[in-house]
Amino acid sequence: MGRDISDFFRNLLDTADWPPRWHCGKWTEFHGWLYIISDLLIWSAYFSIPLIIIRYISRRQDIRFIRLYFLFAAFILACGSTHLLDAVAFWQPAYRLNALVRLVTGVLSWVTVFYLVRYLPLAFALRSSTELEIEIGQRKKAERLSREHERQVQDLFDAAPDAVIVMNEEGHVVKWNPKAESLFGWSAKETIDHPLSELIIPQRYRTAHTQGLSRYLHTGKSDILGETLELQACKQEGTEIDVALSISPTVTNRGRLFIGFVRDITWQRKSQEEIRNLNADLERRVAERTR
Repeated sequence: MGRDISDFFRNLLDTADWPPRWHCGKWTEFHGWLYIISDLLIWSAYFSIPLIIIRYISRRQDIRFIRLYFLFAAFILACGSTHLLDAVAFWQPAYRLNALVRLVTGVLSWVTVFYLVRYLPLAFALRSSTELEIEIGQRKKAERLSREHERQVQDLFDAAPDAVIVMNEEGHVVKWNPKAESLFGWSAKETIDHPLSELIIPQRYRTAHTQGLSRYLHTGKSDILGETLELQACKQEGTEIDVALSISPTVTNRGRLFIGFVRDITWQRKSQEEIRNLNADLERRVAERTR
């Protein structure tokens, strides 16, 4: 057996042990050339298929199952080679080489079968182009609705009668609506990503603001969230105004945010002061008349 194998490979390309196929049996010109042309057509088709596959793979960067593509291309090329050798055998009966190519083809065939059994379920599990188109359409619709929702929220934010200020965990301004611009004098562009404490919080409140924010972030406790406070705030030119402030926390994909609603109550304070003065003056006059 070992000697037969050794002789086989040593004489792999030797054709002297067999006559050309033309001389085996009674081939007519028509029958012989029909056989040869058929084999050459099959071989040329088999040879073209791997080239098409490789060209397709080279144009795609995200292709899946690339090993299966190359394995299938090798299998097709090996099958084509057997037909080419069958056609050549009419002149050069290299049957040893033909047998070796057929063995390689057989091995590649079964390796391909193994990979097909392994990967075809995954390939069939992939969504079809129709399913992908439906999903893309649904995503586009969701994105469109999301943009419309964001636009509506932005319109409400811009049209709010109170100054609306959104601050992040670092204490920096994230949003600043038009009412805040007119109330404090800072444009939205000037405030975004700047510390809120440096914009509208008076110096005497800044330490309490920083400590309160830090305490809430670490403990979740706060004395002012959800409450309405009356205090003073700074305008851009440095003057102070009386404001009513309420703050609500919220959690987003960018972390925790704090939404502040600020209303100018300076005129209310003045009205209350005038009323107190009038009442005090009235009480004084009544007291003088009763003496």
